[in-house]
Amino acid sequence: MTLQNADRLVLKTWMRSTTTTVHYLGVKGSKALAENVGPLVQLKFLAIDLECNFINDAGCTALAEKLGDLVQLQTLKLNLRSNSVKNGGCTALAVHLSGLPRLESLVLLLADNGISAEVCKAVANM
Repeated sequence: MTLQNADRLVLKTWMRSTTTTVHYLGVKGSKALAENVGPLVQLKFLAIDLECNFINDAGCTALAEKLGDLVQLQTLKLNLRSNSVKNGGCTALAVHLSGLPRLESLVLLLADNGISAEVCKAVANM
């Protein structure tokens, strides 16, 4: 089976530290991830853990746009805690994920990002 034909994918990033350097995915890495996940249109289950990767609104929006193309997706688990995502990134998630026709289960972790209560309520009601 090739990755393009896969219907399940689990991605986890983690911080690797040495005495002087800490490596993060960042905005550039999250955009690259989005470009590579977007074509996997057969996915039914996707879990992505990007906690503490400094992806901010730009990276979150890029990821949201590509996730919105996964029209077969039934289950999405997305951990974006502690990533400097603000209202714009959260709104992009709401807009793009709400258009997924087969999505039955969504776990969206956005704690410690500075998203307003109003935007959180709007996302919860999507």
